[in-house]
Amino acid sequence: MSLSDGPAIMMRSLFVLSLLTWAALAQDIYEQGPYDVIYKDYSKDGEEGSPQNVGIYMPDIPGTTVPLLYFESGFGGIIPQNFYHDWLERLASHGFGVMAPWFISLDSELLYSAGPIRDQLAWAEDNVNDLLEAEGVSADSGIDFDSIFFIAHSSGAHSLVEYLNEECTSRVLATLMVRQL
Repeated sequence: MSLSDGPAIMMRSLFVLSLLTWAALAQDIYEQGPYDVIYKDYSKDGEEGSPQNVGIYMPDIPGTTVPLLYFESGFGGIIPQNFYHDWLERLASHGFGVMAPWFISLDSELLYSAGPIRDQLAWAEDNVNDLLEAEGVSADSGIDFDSIFFIAHSSGAHSLVEYLNEECTSRVLATLMVRQL
């Protein structure tokens, strides 16, 4: 990718944002969407509490790769995804592959840094589609790690902003969506 690719990337990002805005207005993402969801919980190397504990929610759409919706939970990512399970499953039912990692740490510098998110995304890109295929998801389906959208709850947004600040330069288009519950 070169600097001259900037306008094309911006146009593609605006097109995707337009489609997502239309879809969000057409559907209530807090309600069940049209797709069934396959849910899997993974722990890297079987280590409980490692930075690679992750819940994956995959819409059951054979033959389709779906964009990734990366969710950073509250308290800098230490709240397990099962706290948000119903909502994350509803998001996936609208056609997103949802990744909800978490880890246990008392190190506030680690919690609010880009490192865990960078590591989790690298691990997921290397492993998640293979793990889903091993669980019976069609080999021609999966998560598209070139189309990533980020959402966060509470202080998880601090970690996410730090990641975006350090890792992303030309491909970031951010939208804040708030709904009173």
